[in-house]
Amino acid sequence: MLQDSRDVYYFSNEDLDTNDYLLNVQNGTVDLSEDTPKFLKHSPDMLLSKICNANYDPAASCKEWEKFLYEIMQGDKEKIKYLQKIAGLSLTGNTQEETCFILYGSTTRNGKSTFCETLIHLLGDYALTMKPESLAVKQNMDSRQASGDIARLAGCRFCNASEPPKRMLFDTALLKSLLGRDSITARHLHQREFSFIPKFKLVINTNYLPTITDDTVFTSGRINVISFDRHFEPEEQDKHLKDKLRQESELSGILNWCIDGLRMYRKEGLKPPAAVQQTTETYRTDSDKIGNFIKECLAKTGKNSSIKSIYEVYSTWCSDNGYGTESKGNFISEIKSKGLYATSGTVEGKTVRNIVKGYTAESDFMEVNGQEPIPFT
Repeated sequence: MLQDSRDVYYFSNEDLDTNDYLLNVQNGTVDLSEDTPKFLKHSPDMLLSKICNANYDPAASCKEWEKFLYEIMQGDKEKIKYLQKIAGLSLTGNTQEETCFILYGSTTRNGKSTFCETLIHLLGDYALTMKPESLAVKQNMDSRQASGDIARLAGCRFCNASEPPKRMLFDTALLKSLLGRDSITARHLHQREFSFIPKFKLVINTNYLPTITDDTVFTSGRINVISFDRHFEPEEQDKHLKDKLRQESELSGILNWCIDGLRMYRKEGLKPPAAVQQTTETYRTDSDKIGNFIKECLAKTGKNSSIKSIYEVYSTWCSDNGYGTESKGNFISEIKSKGLYATSGTVEGKTVRNIVKGYTAESDFMEVNGQEPIPFT
């Protein structure tokens, strides 16, 4: 009899939750593989180990949720639609966008935490939170160390990292692997390594945008920033809002709202609205540390400078501003990408290897010429 039960019921963890479009809910299972959802009875044959906190009721509405979104987005229908598409994708294991969504508001009490917490509650076992520090560059990291915060993400569809510390430096190599569709390796403490393919949408809500030194995460579209600009004073807040959003009927309506977002995504694509593109581009510009150094500290004088002298000025500028300093090799690579590097040239009448073409440090220029420098453009 035991052997017969093994033959019938044997499966491994790898066999669980393999269908990216089956969503287990309290009263059944929703098949989201097509625009019109199919509502199915619970069945152990589906091998689903996770479940949402909502019931599926196609007639349910979510007036409180829609009112909340209208207020926090200040009536911006395009940004609301964008959030709806993100939420819709998060019902599934579809990660083809390979994008991290950052909900950014420089003030507190702007709705971004309530948005994330509501989706986390709705999605139940399909959602997880992670420490934002897990996404930061770590000094002296031993590859043999456990990576429990990453290992927990296997099978997750919505991951929220909340409030990273000010000036946290993103580990962009890790970010790319988490957002990709290739297998990654992790392990829990005191356990063996295992591999899994990420299925989650990464959403970060923050008052401080993390520091990014790798511009390719922007050029590849891996970062999208949605600004939360509305600030609610204490007297404007609904102290019971979170409870209202977790009512059974409201939660079913929010699930329908998410399903509508998935339908819109399939029809239109993600298509970040102009406001999201602008906020993301501003973030990219602000993240260009070496570009900002050039604008602040170098002048277009027509004279060359040695990389060595400019790198020393750069190191001082980083120290004065509390930034980490790029290695000299990375610094040269960035200077090359901006078209300012030459393998050799004349500096103060001498031939020098590795130069910055046509630019000198502002202080040097002003001491010699006694006039304002021409800024970098």
